[in-house]
Amino acid sequence: MFDRNVHQGPNFHAPVSTDSLGIQLYDNFVNNAKKTAMVDAISGKTVSYQDFLEVTCRLAQAFNRIGLTQDDIVSICSENSCNFFYPVIAAFYNGITVAPINFNYISTELLHVLGISKPKVLFCSKNSVRKCVEAKAHCQWMKRIIVLDDSDEVYEGAETLKRFLDENSDKYLDEYSFRPKVVDTLTHPACILCSSGTTGLPKGVVLSHDNISIRMCHATDPRYENVKPGITQLGFLPFFHGYGFITILSCLAMGQKVVMLNKFEEKLFLKTIQDHRIDSLMLVPPLLLFLSKTPLLNNYDLSCVQEITTGAAPLGKEIEQDVKNRFKVSRVRQAYGLTEATLAVLMMPRRDNKNGCCGKPVPGMSLKIVDKETGKSLGPNKVGELQVKGGMVMLGYYGNPAATAQTFSKDGWLLTGDLCYYDEDGYFYVVDRLKELIKYKGFQVAPAELEDLLFTHPKILDAAVVGLPDEKAGELPVAFVVKQHGVHVTDEEIKTFIAKQVSHPKRLHGGVRFIEKIPKNASGKILRRELRELLKQKTKSKLSRNAEIFTMDDRIIHGPEITGELAKISVGQQIWKSLKAHPNQKIINVTDKSCISFADLHNSSCKIANFLVALGLGRGDVITICSENSLHFHKPLLASFYTGIVASLINHTYVKDELQHALNIAKPKILFCSRLTFPKFQKLQNLKLFVLEDLYDVVQEYSGNFNPVDFDSADTTAAIVYSSGTTGVSKGVMVTHANINFVLNSMVNPSYMPLDEQNFVVVPFYHVYGLIFSISALVEGNIVLFMEKFQEKLYLETLANYKIKSISAVPSLMVLLAKSPAVDQYKFSIEEVLSSSAPLSKTLEDEVKRRLKAKVVRQAYGLTEATLGVLSTPKERTKSGSCGVVMPGISVKIRDPRTGKTLGTNEIGEICVKGMNVTKGYYGNERATRDAFTKDGWLLTGDMAYYDEDKYFYLVDRLKDLIKYKGFQVAPSELEGLLLRHPKIVDAGVVGLNNFLAGEVPVAFVVKKPGSELTSQEVVEYVKNNISVAKQLHGGVKFLEALPKNASGKLLRKDLRQMLKMNPKL
Repeated sequence: MFDRNVHQGPNFHAPVSTDSLGIQLYDNFVNNAKKTAMVDAISGKTVSYQDFLEVTCRLAQAFNRIGLTQDDIVSICSENSCNFFYPVIAAFYNGITVAPINFNYISTELLHVLGISKPKVLFCSKNSVRKCVEAKAHCQWMKRIIVLDDSDEVYEGAETLKRFLDENSDKYLDEYSFRPKVVDTLTHPACILCSSGTTGLPKGVVLSHDNISIRMCHATDPRYENVKPGITQLGFLPFFHGYGFITILSCLAMGQKVVMLNKFEEKLFLKTIQDHRIDSLMLVPPLLLFLSKTPLLNNYDLSCVQEITTGAAPLGKEIEQDVKNRFKVSRVRQAYGLTEATLAVLMMPRRDNKNGCCGKPVPGMSLKIVDKETGKSLGPNKVGELQVKGGMVMLGYYGNPAATAQTFSKDGWLLTGDLCYYDEDGYFYVVDRLKELIKYKGFQVAPAELEDLLFTHPKILDAAVVGLPDEKAGELPVAFVVKQHGVHVTDEEIKTFIAKQVSHPKRLHGGVRFIEKIPKNASGKILRRELRELLKQKTKSKLSRNAEIFTMDDRIIHGPEITGELAKISVGQQIWKSLKAHPNQKIINVTDKSCISFADLHNSSCKIANFLVALGLGRGDVITICSENSLHFHKPLLASFYTGIVASLINHTYVKDELQHALNIAKPKILFCSRLTFPKFQKLQNLKLFVLEDLYDVVQEYSGNFNPVDFDSADTTAAIVYSSGTTGVSKGVMVTHANINFVLNSMVNPSYMPLDEQNFVVVPFYHVYGLIFSISALVEGNIVLFMEKFQEKLYLETLANYKIKSISAVPSLMVLLAKSPAVDQYKFSIEEVLSSSAPLSKTLEDEVKRRLKAKVVRQAYGLTEATLGVLSTPKERTKSGSCGVVMPGISVKIRDPRTGKTLGTNEIGEICVKGMNVTKGYYGNERATRDAFTKDGWLLTGDMAYYDEDKYFYLVDRLKDLIKYKGFQVAPSELEGLLLRHPKIVDAGVVGLNNFLAGEVPVAFVVKKPGSELTSQEVVEYVKNNISVAKQLHGGVKFLEALPKNASGKLLRKDLRQMLKMNPKL
């Protein structure tokens, strides 16, 4: 049935090729062999079409020899490079399907897209090889990982392109006798491209050889493109993205020269255009916005640019006109396309010129505008959903027939989800995404319209608009604004600016939020869902609407501003007031159900404070507490807080040498211990020793009233908490009252820390984790629950019987909650779970969430030297596998350990921290303190990580070799020192063996003294008798003839780990 509202493109200017993409590209390479194909603007590397021909033919031969067929898929996960298209074109020669992948994806996203296409071979760059190798462990279908870079460097778990070609192809292959294979171009998948993912996880868009051939035909059409010989194109858009991928294929099919950039730096971008005399620019709106505003443009000769084309998102008329004026070009042409339709389905013909318009249908395509409610096609100037038919429409979503069916109408039209209209002359205009329209009191508000207006403000660099849910109005328009550098502008000024230019429904009723950067995907589309998530976080945390969400300065990431005021008084003064205010609240020992009220704790701690003062102790003196968790632990601890005395908290499982080392550090005047630990100390000389259980009789005569002493909380150390250092010996971390006050402020922020009226503290009180969580409960007047010793049944009973809503756990507890059959015997009330100490897999997160029926499971990261928390996952914006974002008031950067350079997005380096949570250093150890900080005051954590585009952090590895056993840090060098004291051992090395329950278990590799008899059990027992439980050889002992070492004698631990990986029963 004829529909006059259906618009069709003109006839093709030339026949569309029926050959495969492989045949078309091969023939072009042969015909243009002497020409330059690609130039790397940064390195200067040049690749000719002859080079392309040689490498791609050898690579195709190699694919054949390793058994790849036309049913197989290869993937490429790399930034732009001159080598990127080698495997793409080789695959096309053989009829193998190609699946490019965003190299910025984090591990969960990478696994998601790999799970769609299931490639047999994955090509990557050296920058992405680590996460690709890690992903391969979860992808049983993947056979090889090949690094594309021009390098002979050896990569664990991967091979170089050179090695792969040398081993699987003929070095002197005659490329001119090679012939690509024939495929059915209409039905055979050429590639699987990831959809933009602006509304959720990406899907795999399947494009046929014919889909792309039609676009290549458009690229040679003089009505749409400049087809003069000698054109130089800028290859800046990401090659993995549909826009960049199809555009560069078209350039290569036409024998054009592509000048390639793999990163955006303003001066580099402009200099490349100038130096390489780029004729044609294919860009995205964010770059057009940059070009319209940057003063740098005046420093470069860009007269070479003849035409500019933009796509991927709507472009405002004002920006379009500004760019035309600055480049002195007659037109900036817009196009409209989507991955599901190969590329552009609307283009402005070169002879036409209409500002703000994205053109007319291209050859081979039909378009119409449809009313979503009635399903009827619409006439001119009526806004509706754009629907598409024609030869460039995808085959469907790979392996997802349900999503494919939902994307097409019953009569076969592709539903774009974009709102558009056309004018009387048949020119189309994009209004906005259908899903992104804001509904304000029944009126539809298009974010793009408001964004175009915001871009015209001289103090605004970038902007995005979303809807804020509102009970009365439905949604309120909210603007996220990036200010121009160095300018001052208020939210009221921007709201007034908009109000003067639009009708009432379109005004910024939801206000203005200032932000450092608008989140966008690789093609420049705004990720509005991320902005909506930020709004949720802001609304729930009740922060100022004008507060910055995150700021970045020279790649330094600053957390949000802290909420409320930090306590200026000591921790002791806060606890003292709380105990008085909540006299009936309790600390409960769930082991035997005994308890102590806050009133009794207050009385006892005041008596001990008076006792300590009577003994002549005061601010700066040290006492030591060494006890298992008990009702008595906090009595001397609080007394020390009241008086300014420093409390040195010692692990009660330490053996003699470890205890002596800790005592030598702190040099305490008094030691408080439990009856359980008393035998370890009773022979010590010159140290006053008091047993906690008997303390009542000692202090009974002293007053139960004591007013905490005033002192400078920033300068006064509250506690010495012991941390395993990289040298293997314990160091005493000085935690000040101000450190604790700062962390207590974060503990009451529900976005970052779980809140409950009952704090179940499972970890030992001497550990910074247990210390802070128990102090927080006392300050807030909450019930404190604890166990003397961990028992699985008691732990689960406590969670159930006390109806615990929020729990904090270490990974070993998470494994218990995920795996123990006993969990199913209880009915829990748990709503949220926070895990720290080591990263968790998504599988483990999901299983805990399912079994506990919890709403949220999230992760955090901290360390003793930062008084616990540095990163935490906001419960409103969780990301599986991530340890979160920077917490309020803290600054974090990723630093290259070798060069000291600050790194950017997705670059792995050492976490460095600044903030009021960072401790003063190590007690009595100036050298270790100096080594723990950079010259400009950044704490070096020793942990390797990276952050993604959303500033979520991911732990990768430890810079040093500490082993994490059930949340405890075990230093290999300490164990090695002990082993080397054994008379029958001449050499030893210790590494961690991955263990599902414990995280890692220590394993010793031992070289026996020649001729001696020594069993693994003897070694295990020897260590067991000389060190605490966490540091014992739970992974066993392996005997070797010699340890692997480098030329300077340094132990090669990676070789030991590899031995374990290859043969755990070695």
